[in-house]
Amino acid sequence: MADHTIFVENRRNVFSERRRLRSGCACNENEGKSNVHVWTFKESLLPHFEPVQPELFAAAGGQPNCWADFDNDGDLVLFVGFKADLPNRLYRNDGGTFVEVGANLKIDDLPDTRAAAWGDFNADGNFDLYVGFTRKSGAANKLYRNDGHGKFVDVAKDLGVDVKGETRQVSWVDFDNDGRVDLFVAFRDAPNMLFHNEGNRFVAVAKDMGVDDPRKTVGAVWFDYNQDDRLDVFTANQDGTLNGLYRNDANRFVDVAHELGIDAFGRPSTSGSNGLSVAEFDNDGNLDLFVAGYGANFLFHNDGGGKFTNVAESRGVAGGIKATPSAWGDYDNDGRVDLYVSAYNCGGSSSRNNNRAGCRCGSTRASVLPVCEKKSC
Repeated sequence: MADHTIFVENRRNVFSERRRLRSGCACNENEGKSNVHVWTFKESLLPHFEPVQPELFAAAGGQPNCWADFDNDGDLVLFVGFKADLPNRLYRNDGGTFVEVGANLKIDDLPDTRAAAWGDFNADGNFDLYVGFTRKSGAANKLYRNDGHGKFVDVAKDLGVDVKGETRQVSWVDFDNDGRVDLFVAFRDAPNMLFHNEGNRFVAVAKDMGVDDPRKTVGAVWFDYNQDDRLDVFTANQDGTLNGLYRNDANRFVDVAHELGIDAFGRPSTSGSNGLSVAEFDNDGNLDLFVAGYGANFLFHNDGGGKFTNVAESRGVAGGIKATPSAWGDYDNDGRVDLYVSAYNCGGSSSRNNNRAGCRCGSTRASVLPVCEKKSC
C-alpha cells in the first residue's frame, strides 16, 4: 500500500495534478502510516518544493498536526501527534530552523493521538493546545494552557473538557459571536460535543444546540456558507453514514445537508468522507467546500443563496482513491487557490485542473483504483 499525495493546480478553476510526493503531514485518518515531512517553496520558473530538515522530520507514525506561534516570536511552530507509544512532538521554529521541544515542555504524550488544535481560550494572547486521544488508549483528552513563559499546564479536568472517546477532530470557534472561542470535539464512536466558553469554564451544549451528530465523524470544518455572519459546521462521516451540514440559526443548529443534496445519500458502507477544506476557488465571493473521502471526493461549489452544486467530476477532483486530508493554498502566487490532497491506495492516478475563464471546466478524469485492504479509519 503506497502512501502518496496529489498536488492539484488551479488553472482558472479546472484542476490538474502538478506532482506527486511522499505523504506529508498525516491527518487523523491515516493511522500513523506516514512519516512527517515539511517542505519549503522555492520560487523559480516552475515552482517546486524541497524538504526541510528531513532528518528531524523522518519519525514515522505522525497523525494530526497543527501550526501556531505559541511563543509569540513571529515564527510558526508545528505540533504533531503520533500513534500509540510514540511521543507527541512540538517543533519550535527558531528563525527557520526547527528544534523538537515537546519533551522539554512536557506535552510529549504517548497515548494514540488523533486530533489537535491551537486556540487562545482564555484570551491572554497565548495559544493553548487541545489534544484528543482514542478511546482504546484510555486517556482523557487534554487542554494545555500556555502560560506565556514557556510552560504548558493541563487544565482539561478543571474546565470540564477532559472527555474520552475516539476523538477525530477538534475545532476552536466562536459559534455564538460572544467574543470567546468555544470548543468543538468530533468523535468516531459517540455524539459530537460542543463546549461553550463561559469565561472561567466550559459547558457542554451540543445536545441543546442540535449539533450532537451521533454518526461516525472523522472530520469537521466551520465556515459561514450562507453569509449570515454565523459559523456553520460540516461534518464528514465514515462507514457509509451520511455527512451533515449544520446551519447555525443563532439559537440552534439545523442539519440541512440532505435538503441541499450534499449528504452523500445512498453511498455504501465501504465509503465515507474524511478531510475537509474550504476555499473560494473561483473568486466569486462564496466559500466552496472540498470533501476528501473513500469512494469519492466532493467539490461543492457554493452557488450563493445557501445552495451547493457538486462539481468534482467536471473539475477533475472526484478522486477514485482513498483520500484523507486536503488543503487549499495559492502555491504559485497566481491569484488562484490550488488543492493539495493526501491519500493512500494500491495504485496511482490523479487529475488536474485547467479551468479557463468563460469556459466549461474540462478535466482529466481520475481512474478508478483497486480498494486497499484496511479495516477502518
